[in-house]
Amino acid sequence: MYGFRARKWAVWLVALATSTALTACSSDNESSGSSGSAGYNGAALKKAAGDGVKFGFANQVGAATGDFAQAGVGTKVAQAYINNELGGIGGRPMEIEECLTDGTPEKSQSCANKLIGEEVLSVMTGVDLGAPTSVPIYESAEIPLTFGAPIQAKEYTSLNAFYSVGASPVQVPAVPRFLKETLDAESVVSIGTDSPSGVDSYETFIEGPLEKLGVASSFIAAPAGTADFATQAQQAVSKEPDAIVMLVGPQDCTKVIKALQGAGSKIPAVGTGSCIVPELFSQNAAAAKGMYFTGETQQMQQSPVGDEMKQFLYAHAKYAGQDESKVDAFTLLGFQSTMNLWELSNEIGVDKLTSESIISFMQAAKEQHNWLSTPYTCAGPPVASFPAICHTDATFYEFDGKSLVDVGSFVGIGLL
Repeated sequence: MYGFRARKWAVWLVALATSTALTACSSDNESSGSSGSAGYNGAALKKAAGDGVKFGFANQVGAATGDFAQAGVGTKVAQAYINNELGGIGGRPMEIEECLTDGTPEKSQSCANKLIGEEVLSVMTGVDLGAPTSVPIYESAEIPLTFGAPIQAKEYTSLNAFYSVGASPVQVPAVPRFLKETLDAESVVSIGTDSPSGVDSYETFIEGPLEKLGVASSFIAAPAGTADFATQAQQAVSKEPDAIVMLVGPQDCTKVIKALQGAGSKIPAVGTGSCIVPELFSQNAAAAKGMYFTGETQQMQQSPVGDEMKQFLYAHAKYAGQDESKVDAFTLLGFQSTMNLWELSNEIGVDKLTSESIISFMQAAKEQHNWLSTPYTCAGPPVASFPAICHTDATFYEFDGKSLVDVGSFVGIGLL
């Protein structure tokens, strides 16, 4: 049922979200992590030592189909924080072998074989569009995929994979649920891209779920590369819907927000996580005030800022070697995945930690703590059609002109 959509869904998730080994104790991380006598909130530093506990990380970087290097940054930040300040895994360093893919099946296969040869216990992913060819290799080797972003059907239907972020199948169909239950919408207009992936995304994630909820919907398409969405905004407003969905990537979302302001729209509008970009809080602040946005992790601009986001910002400032403005959804993904893997490894216990024990732990996980997000549950699994997806709710925020205010979580994956 889902396989024929895999490529289109992959293209959409890339638009939705965009808005060398990582060794356990590199000299750079050691020096920066050891500076000072206290860590986050004055906590005593607990530095890991001894033999590393080895995991893998596969991520696509520098490819024409997408560059997700920031996921690696988030992973490295978490690793340094864990090893220099949190005591590692049972006192031992968390070692992460990174393999970079380029979106091709051949490179993804090569990375899978390389990481298996390194005898890693499990593999995290950032984003890898070549993953359909690597997933069966991990399955055969019984090396679990633990955390990351499931992009295609091979990933989110694998019984050997466990994801604490559901990505498109979770975030986008939650929008119809939010519109119906919170705004009591009876009619919705979506603005999106006139492309096969754009149309398919609308039909799969918005139109179908809205139809099941008894809500009328229509789609206004803009050619790829549209510089000004004024025409589309005017068309949407003229239909007088109860809500407008901005079904576009980060490069277009700011344009749509400005266009809706120019059209004098007072209609509630909802954007996906791709709309949460720096421009939203600067030149688009007035235009976006009152709009809603969704995602699966806490946001830097959330009010109030959660403690785990504060920990991320602390660790990023200390270990990333880059400005905070570089942080995006993938940075948070890498950080979250690594922190979750560290936490479950300590729960299992370093002396009992094997690929098999990780799989058993994940298969039984219920209401497991999920860094920067709400708890995940893999037992069951929660949705039979998506057995690898352990996190099914998306959080919605209202932008008050300065920050994002949490207005609740919604589940829409069951509408697919």
